[in-house]
Amino acid sequence: MALIPPAAQQEVPTTPAVRITTWVVPIVLFSAMLIIFVNWTINWWRTANAGFDGWGTGEWLLSYDGGFVRRGLSGSLILFATPAEWSLVQSVAIVQIAAMGILFIFMFLLFLRTSRSKTWAMVMLSPAALMYPTIVFANQQAGPRKEVLVLAALAIVAYGITTRNPTLFSIVGLAMFTVAVWSHEASALLLPAFVYIIWKGSNSSARLRSIKILIFSYTIVALSAGVASVISPGNAEIQQGICNGWSERGIQTPCQEQALGALTLTPEASIEWFRTQLFPRYWEFLPVAALAIVPLFAVRFLPRYWRPATVIALFQLPLFYIAWDYGRWIVLIATALSIVALAVATLPDPPEPMKVPTLAILAYILLWGFPGYSNEPPVMFDGWLTTWLKTHLPTAGF
Repeated sequence: MALIPPAAQQEVPTTPAVRITTWVVPIVLFSAMLIIFVNWTINWWRTANAGFDGWGTGEWLLSYDGGFVRRGLSGSLILFATPAEWSLVQSVAIVQIAAMGILFIFMFLLFLRTSRSKTWAMVMLSPAALMYPTIVFANQQAGPRKEVLVLAALAIVAYGITTRNPTLFSIVGLAMFTVAVWSHEASALLLPAFVYIIWKGSNSSARLRSIKILIFSYTIVALSAGVASVISPGNAEIQQGICNGWSERGIQTPCQEQALGALTLTPEASIEWFRTQLFPRYWEFLPVAALAIVPLFAVRFLPRYWRPATVIALFQLPLFYIAWDYGRWIVLIATALSIVALAVATLPDPPEPMKVPTLAILAYILLWGFPGYSNEPPVMFDGWLTTWLKTHLPTAGF
């Protein structure tokens, strides 16, 4: 992998601006990402070990112990791989940290293949992308949900098109995509993002057959997981079987609550909850969604690539209809589109990012945030910097 982007490898004058773009911005970005990742990892590890979290940990431990059921693959794999004397909670935390680490690493590697401008750093550190773990997961002490698996898979595939062997990365991504969609059916809705990246990365007719096979494989995996989720959504018997399995491994928790309880929640009940409890307040997520895609306009991914972006976003609309974690779905869309934007920026004739003032970038990154799931106001809240100032300098008027 060349650490210098193609433009920087040419014979160009070494000006301060070139040096900043080539080295300073990547170093600052890497440092920021490291701080975010370490901060979240420490917070979540402490929280996970302090007690069982029915959402942050429990969702990952849904399994086939009570019979075949949607979302059960991750738990079955973790239960199989964890010796009886080990902590399941710690095993889940390790898997979560590893998945998040893969996402961070491959998004950074993609950044190194772009022009490395500070505008691209704005894409990376958006509160709807890699800044999100610090704002929500750490501050609210909530673990990452399973969509981190499909985002990590997408980042692997996207990086693959910048290498000499994209097929290998697509195969690795397919394995992770399979685990993701059979662990949570919502992940299958990101299929268009994978198809678009794999297709855009085709640089020769010789690879056309392998590309078609890969796209067919991703499609079959996504469709089969979707069908399975409809055929076996979950019932009280399966729910009790999973709960019994947890109990045998030392986890005592009510069987009808949080992620385990959600297995028996029908779409009709979910929609009724929307109607009676969350709307019209949830319309407040619209400005959040608008802010989330600002960096994509700044790097001119939008409006240039509006067609694939629209298709990818529209495929996620069912989530907004039957599941109330609107913040999660906004992050899923924004991060997926950011990965796609990074990928196409490595191809010939990429759009030239806008020159956004540094203070504007810092304000965007640090001064706002939003929850992943909101049963109570506010929908938008303080960002990392304002939260830190209010915590550490309460007498200064913040």
